[in-house]
Amino acid sequence: MAQQNMIAFAKGLTKAFKGKPALSNVDLEISSGQVLAILGANGAGKTTLINILLGRLNHDSGDVSLFNAKAGSLEAKRLTGAMLQVANLPETLKIKEHIRLFQSYYPNPMPYEKVLAYAGLEKMQNRYSKKLSGGEKQRLLFALSICGNPKLLFLDEPSVGMDIESRQSMWQAIRDLKSTGTSIVLTTHYLQ
Repeated sequence: MAQQNMIAFAKGLTKAFKGKPALSNVDLEISSGQVLAILGANGAGKTTLINILLGRLNHDSGDVSLFNAKAGSLEAKRLTGAMLQVANLPETLKIKEHIRLFQSYYPNPMPYEKVLAYAGLEKMQNRYSKKLSGGEKQRLLFALSICGNPKLLFLDEPSVGMDIESRQSMWQAIRDLKSTGTSIVLTTHYLQ
C-alpha cells in the first residue's frame, strides 16, 4: 500500500476482556478512498476494533493511528464519522434539528441537503426522532455519521433494521462517498 495514501493503521493490536482475547495481533491499513468490510460472527471483535480505532476503548498492546494522530484525538475526530451499533437519540428533537446540531460540531460540515439526500430523509426532516421506525432511526444515525463530511467513516452493522430500499440507498451513498475519497470501514455479519 502506498504510504502517502494510508490514512489509518493498527499494528499488533490486542485486547482482552477478563482474560478472554477479543483481538489478537491485528494489523490493519486503511487507504484513502477504500471501502473495507470486516466480516465476522457476533462476538468476533468487530465492534471492539471499531471502538479502539475511534479512541473510545483502550487497547492492551499495539499501535493505532488515524491521520497521523492518536485515535480519539480532536484531529482524528474532526476527520472521522461513526455510526455505532448501539446509539440513543434525544426523542424531543426533529430530524432536521439533530442534523443541524451535529453539523455545528464540525469546521467544514457536509451541506444539509446532501446529508438528507444520502440518508433518504428529505421527506421526513420535520419528524421527531421518537416517531421513527427502527429502519428510519438507522437512516438518521447514518445521516449524523456523515454530518462532518468525514474522510474516514466507520459503519458498525449499518443496515440492521433497514428495508431493502433503504439498504440500497445507503450502499449508493457509500459508493458516492468513496468516489469523493472518503474511506469507509464497515462491519457486518451479512455475507451478501
